[in-house]
Amino acid sequence: MERIQPRAAAAVDPNRPAVDRMDPPTIASELVSILGAKLAAAAGDVGATRLVREWIAGEHTPTRLAALSTALKAARVIADRDGDIVAQRWFVGTNHLLGHASPIEVLRENTAESRTKVMRAAVAFIE
Repeated sequence: MERIQPRAAAAVDPNRPAVDRMDPPTIASELVSILGAKLAAAAGDVGATRLVREWIAGEHTPTRLAALSTALKAARVIADRDGDIVAQRWFVGTNHLLGHASPIEVLRENTAESRTKVMRAAVAFIE
């Protein structure tokens, strides 16, 4: 698989679609472009990046689409200000707002409450 180079922090594209209006392959593709295939797989609670490539190709639909959507929203919030590498590190680092768990661990719970906590932590990080 071709290695995707991280983006630097960039201005938000006003024409970028809202995550809630994106189809699963587009969500997976953008999430991989920011976080990489391994973190995208972890957000979707799958062990193989092959499955992530299948999501992008439209061959399978992620079973945890809400968690992937939340991961993309949080990744955008952080990467838009601080770049992809900071977003990647934020997702795997412990976070006091999440009971000292990492955001990726909290997303694996895949509940409305856990997704809300991750988004609140992402917004708090950039404030």
